[in-house]
Amino acid sequence: MYLEREDYYSLISREDLEAALLQSEAQLERIERMACDEVSSYLRRKYRIASEFARTGDDRNDNLVRITLDVALYHLFTALPGRITDEDVRRIRYLDAIKWLVSVRDSDNDPGIPSLSDPNPDGTDPEQNPEMFQSVRWGSMPRNENTY
Repeated sequence: MYLEREDYYSLISREDLEAALLQSEAQLERIERMACDEVSSYLRRKYRIASEFARTGDDRNDNLVRITLDVALYHLFTALPGRITDEDVRRIRYLDAIKWLVSVRDSDNDPGIPSLSDPNPDGTDPEQNPEMFQSVRWGSMPRNENTY
């Protein structure tokens, strides 16, 4: 899977995670798949998200790992009775993750993963190919007034 067990410990204590997983370890794997599917649903139209989710270890995008963790932990804790309130940090982080995914989908943020339009499947380095990342210029010439 894209998420590793050690990733969770950056956002939640080991004891809290173990307490939430009293039912089974398979529950965590199912929730991870759900979180990856939810994140993919926002990004798959513009980005090579399947290749990103195939990465492991330090090759992964740290921001995308954090976003996927927030989604996974929210779904994990919503399965527990009475654990999520409007002021709960899990709900707030989940809503922030969804806002970020929407802004990436709408091209307001750059997720740092290769886009579908990128000719290099591993992504193009902006330092080596700046022309790939320059914005498009648009406009018109000044209006001419020719009077004789």
